[in-house]
Amino acid sequence: MDKISLVVIAVFALLIAYFSFRLIWVIGRNLVQGMLLRRRMRQRLTGMPLEQALERSGTDPTLYLHERQLHEVEREMRNCEGCKATTECNSAMENNTPTEKFDFCPNYDALFKPKKIES
Repeated sequence: MDKISLVVIAVFALLIAYFSFRLIWVIGRNLVQGMLLRRRMRQRLTGMPLEQALERSGTDPTLYLHERQLHEVEREMRNCEGCKATTECNSAMENNTPTEKFDFCPNYDALFKPKKIES
């Protein structure tokens, strides 16, 4: 009976060690992949009017990529890439228009619309 108990304990110990190792490996790999994905998105964001507008509104573009969900960032970047109001955007950037007045921007509601303070 003692030998069977030791074998069962050893098998469970090995399984727990294996699952722990795999869990740490998968989490680490996920963190690295997320970091690489955000770096690629940062490179894509560089030079876009969205980056300039974020900086103008006081938002660090790198923190923007880390604080928002990736599907939202992707949608907002696509909105900016496919925007039809580029002339308005460029003139607003050149004239130092505050981002609260970027109502022509497809990302206005999500990024630049002034938040109402509830009391």
